[in-house]
Amino acid sequence: MSGRPLPIVLAPLLLALLAGCGSEPPVAEDEGGPAAAPAPWPLPPATWDRPDRVPIEPTPAFTPRLPDRLELSNGIVVLLLPDPSRPLVRLELRLRGGDWADPVGKEGLAAFTAAAIREGGSAAWPAPRLDEELARLGAEIDLATGPLRTTARLKCLREDLDPVLGILADLVRRPAFPTDAVERIRDRLLAAVDRRDDRAGPAADREARRAFYGLHDPRVRRMERASLAAIHAEDLAAFHRERYGSRGALLAVVGDFEPTALAARLEAAFGDWGAQEAGPVQVPEEAPAPAGRRVVLWARPGAAQAEIRFLLEGVRRRHPDWPALQFASWALGRGGFGSRMVTRIRTELGLAYTTGAGWQPGWTQQGLFLASCGTKGATAVQATREMLAVLEEFLAEGFRPGEFERTRDRLLNARVFLSDQPEEVLARTADLEWNGYPWSFLEQEEQALRELRPEQVLDACRRHLDPERLLIFLAGDPATFDPGLEEIGPVETWSAAAPAGGGRGGADDPDRARGEDLAGLLLASHGGAAAWLAVGATASRIERGGVPALEAVLVWPGRFLVRLADEPERVLSLVREDAVWAAGADGGLAELGPEEAAAARSGVQAKLPLVLMRLARGEYEVEATGERRLRLRDEEGTVLELELNEHGLCGALVEPDGARYRFGSYSLVGGVMLPTEVVVEEEDGPVAFTFSWRVNPPLEAAWFEPPADR
Repeated sequence: MSGRPLPIVLAPLLLALLAGCGSEPPVAEDEGGPAAAPAPWPLPPATWDRPDRVPIEPTPAFTPRLPDRLELSNGIVVLLLPDPSRPLVRLELRLRGGDWADPVGKEGLAAFTAAAIREGGSAAWPAPRLDEELARLGAEIDLATGPLRTTARLKCLREDLDPVLGILADLVRRPAFPTDAVERIRDRLLAAVDRRDDRAGPAADREARRAFYGLHDPRVRRMERASLAAIHAEDLAAFHRERYGSRGALLAVVGDFEPTALAARLEAAFGDWGAQEAGPVQVPEEAPAPAGRRVVLWARPGAAQAEIRFLLEGVRRRHPDWPALQFASWALGRGGFGSRMVTRIRTELGLAYTTGAGWQPGWTQQGLFLASCGTKGATAVQATREMLAVLEEFLAEGFRPGEFERTRDRLLNARVFLSDQPEEVLARTADLEWNGYPWSFLEQEEQALRELRPEQVLDACRRHLDPERLLIFLAGDPATFDPGLEEIGPVETWSAAAPAGGGRGGADDPDRARGEDLAGLLLASHGGAAAWLAVGATASRIERGGVPALEAVLVWPGRFLVRLADEPERVLSLVREDAVWAAGADGGLAELGPEEAAAARSGVQAKLPLVLMRLARGEYEVEATGERRLRLRDEEGTVLELELNEHGLCGALVEPDGARYRFGSYSLVGGVMLPTEVVVEEEDGPVAFTFSWRVNPPLEAAWFEPPADR
């Protein structure tokens, strides 16, 4: 049969469609003549010379089916969403522990472990047999890591679920880590390190974040050739033992299955899996809050294109301003051709093919405001100025006529695609469950979006976006740049080759370089250097059973006050730069002699909050004395020994006189991590204290006046 009649049949339809896109609205030919065919939905008669002016049909209401939730006998949460439309099953196993759990000096360990589990197989399923069996079944199994989780996935036909599920369970629970697979993966990861700067955009994304967070922050540490060389099979086995297990795990399954039967299969496969050894990964959750604008230049001679990135601290999804900031993101740069950044930078000026701006919220992390653009070197400065102008104009002027309504329509219509497929419904529900959010969160978010007013969006933007505090990061060949970059702000140079420890130690001083790494990890785990730079004082309530509670006020660079918490007029100790007083038997304060005063000042300098304040201010020389042992030495020669626990927090501190403190549970107070349980090792045995903290409390000058002047 000839295919030629088909175009003839379609031709009138094609002409009708083209006519509907023309510049003239349809009209009747003559009075009494044939009427124009009705449009599929009412379109206002108009011309649309730009994509952002095309009207958008309202979105019909839609309520997707949610998965069933159950728990295995060991606490693993299971989400099941049957979908008989295709004879396939997809399963995802989420485990708590990813790239941010990499030990210092072995960056890449989490990704290395996941790859070795899949490629190395297990004793029951060695690599060659494993690959052959999956190929025979047409099934897929893979493992991947993210910042805070490792994910194992399978995909197979409905009838093959039992054997493929058994293979996956054996791999994640009993991996083998054979030497040949370990070395093969190492070679591949080393090659990836060598090629990581080949793609200009992702390289700029990575280095801009490193410049923003700081090289010591565990959220931006990257695998290096040296760290990969330091990883061996026993490290992979240890990471698996510490990070792979049932505690906090989640199983999500979608596809053609019977829920009751599948629940029994999952219980048989994973129900007796024990908990992993390590607790949750402890990393800072706050983003740095820059005090002023920084312009950072990563010079890449010969680069054909310049990459521009703006960064600023953002919000979490739970923040009450998030709906307004999400709305603003669509207006500024995440709403496609209707957004201001795309309209200005691409459509009107032709400076870039891709550009955008908006907030990227975190579930538990604070998130960031990000803007990006890729342009030729000769327009790098112009594009940077125009990006700033877009932000500044929006903050100054607000929405233009009709812009708010068009943005709302685009945003709400796009949200349909969050749940138009069962896989997407399951994925979003798994994200909510995993991060401790209610399953109705997205519906609540959408309702908030619908109720927003223009002034609410603008007010939120003005609270969270300050162009004068942006990190402006440019990567490219500065020899090709147009002039004027220094007019945007003082220009810092950036080296992507800088070691993770910041480069102050260098290859000739490995203990110091390692110490810089540990010091950076310590600060990052306790809230970050920027957060501790902002801390000038702490106050703590100290409790021990059977004795009155104390209050201790510590002020950088070394003032210290101890008094009864419930009788603050009764001061027990006062340390100043020029003198030290302590309560005598009669309760009055007596000034100490030089030796006793020096010992008291030395003890104050060993208080953990002051140590972290001084470390953030660069007041120590640092040196590694063991895998997690750090030595600090100040200008006066005072030496402190610290031990970091598995989370990078200070687990123990030893004063110059040998006094030893152990720190237990921690809590986040004022953006920094502080211990709530402190044990002092004394000759008669350990003595435990409970601490509650305030950061940067109100201070009164009279507290630190000499007793005679009060």
